Amino acid sequence: MVWNVDSWNGAIKADVLKLSAKGIKRIEVGAFGDSRFASNAKLVRKLDISQNEIKSLEPGVFDGLESLRAVNISVSYTHLRA
Repeated sequence: MVWNVDSWNGAIKADVLKLSAKGIKRIEVGAFGDSRFASNAKLVRKLDISQNEIKSLEPGVFDGLESLRAVNISVSYTHLRA
């Protein structure tokens, strides 16, 4: 599964966006910058993408998450690209 704004189905009620254990294999660059998600993205301070099958994260993948301070990637088998 590739996560993008079309996969999102609700407002963020807190400052944490939980996408853990969703079968995500990739997050597209620009997914969080989509105008349909922009008002919610401003609230996100913590992102949980743990327990997915993400193999790498491209530079700029978190663009649009202006308030982001922490990302949980544990057990995601993730390799960060510089």
